[in-house]
Amino acid sequence: MRPGATKGETAGGGVLKWTLSLRFGRWFWALWFIMALCFVVWTWWGENGFQAAARLRAQRMDLEMENQILQQSNERLRQEIRLVQQDPSFLEWIARERLGMIGENERVYVFQK
Repeated sequence: MRPGATKGETAGGGVLKWTLSLRFGRWFWALWFIMALCFVVWTWWGENGFQAAARLRAQRMDLEMENQILQQSNERLRQEIRLVQQDPSFLEWIARERLGMIGENERVYVFQK
């Protein structure tokens, strides 16, 4: 301690320096806390946050499911094309059932109930 200094003071301006550093420390930690809080909020709700990622994961799962359904449908259509090209009786069945066609010398009778 320097001569004439009161208790708590040091040679470099003591109490005043300590008070300023304490205020600075409080501001520093308050600012740090606010920044951390903003980061957490931005990470969770931001444009690229966790909620957006969860939404994108759900959308990807929906698209994968739709893609699987479309692949199955495409495979069925490929099989149908093969059958139409190779089996004349299947072609005739499609013409009758789906297109409502009839063969030569055939008549269709429709009865009302």
